[in-house]
Amino acid sequence: MAGRGTIQTQCNKLNRERRVVTRSHVNLSNFWKSARGSFVIEGGSEETRTLALVTKLGLEMSCQTGASIVLTSSRYVEDALISLVTQSGVGFLQVCSPRYPRYDYFYGWDDAEIAGYLVSVAQERNLADQALVQLIAAFVSVLKLCYRPSLGSMRALADYDFSQIADLGEARGAKQYHVNTLRTAAPASASALRFLLDWLHQALPSATTDEETRENFSTANLMSNETYIVNISSAEPSAANAYFAHEIDRAVRSGMVARVILADIPLTAAGPLVNALVGAQMRNCEVGFSLVNASRMLQIAQSDLGALTFGARALLLDSAALTAGDLSVALQPLGTYLYHYPVRSTPGFVLMDPLGSKDEWSIATQERLRVRPEDTAGYAGVFYGDDGLDVTLAREYR
Repeated sequence: MAGRGTIQTQCNKLNRERRVVTRSHVNLSNFWKSARGSFVIEGGSEETRTLALVTKLGLEMSCQTGASIVLTSSRYVEDALISLVTQSGVGFLQVCSPRYPRYDYFYGWDDAEIAGYLVSVAQERNLADQALVQLIAAFVSVLKLCYRPSLGSMRALADYDFSQIADLGEARGAKQYHVNTLRTAAPASASALRFLLDWLHQALPSATTDEETRENFSTANLMSNETYIVNISSAEPSAANAYFAHEIDRAVRSGMVARVILADIPLTAAGPLVNALVGAQMRNCEVGFSLVNASRMLQIAQSDLGALTFGARALLLDSAALTAGDLSVALQPLGTYLYHYPVRSTPGFVLMDPLGSKDEWSIATQERLRVRPEDTAGYAGVFYGDDGLDVTLAREYR
């Protein structure tokens, strides 16, 4: 006959499969040294997520593990990376943002890539009739014969009358059907193309200038200890996301990029950035997310991001940023385990044994989250990936 104490001891032993440990603190640098690969940082505040991310990037630059691309909408991330590199001298940093407007849009793209992007944007704005699609193809074919392709050069060429553009193209050997398309362009189509290019000049982020800087991350000769950060905040995020999704594809295919990170960039299911990130991980690039409710976002886009796997997670709890529902979703990827607990199987005779010392006990099981929302009370962070399969609850991190 097994008493409660004996059964409880057996339950405690079985519950060790949960593999959750508690610590007084976690050193972020030590965490990232062991927790390599694709990762998620969520919860906390913009400042604390930035601390965790910049610690990660600083380590990668110091160890020269490969170039990192960071797309962000956070000024904190930009400032923190500049401060890190300036003060420590570790690695190399390129910054493109409203304060550093040097991103050269479309530099290095070929005709088909430029035309395809312009058509996709025109479709989103309900402008892409057959006449405009043909005009875009003709316009782009002449562009490379007259200028080095860039957003600035496209706008400069579009300032000409389209019959003049046809003459320029014909003089430089453009195909005759493109010349004819330009020469016979309807005023409405010509106006639509000019509008589209002016609109993109405002929609694409990082306060691009009309100067040709020849700087973008898809053509840069990135070093193994370099981080290239672009602030892609835009009033037209769909245009920006589609553009940078294509840039990610180009950069990853070049083989010079080790990781692609989105910091405070919300995603929508079936968006172009989703496909670019899946493609990057399939080519053995790390993929990282830093966002308040990253797990919620990944859950929403599960069908599209289902191919992504993450070896490291840092859930920061030192703010009220996560709702109760968000916290529950964030803890789900840490998995479940069978919780064992004692139950009475055969009660003793109450009058003769009022303390129930003769009761017979057995083990019952229940599937639980490895870390439940209530388990996080009093802790500043939940960390996974640095110690085998263990999950760490830390009272503070630094």
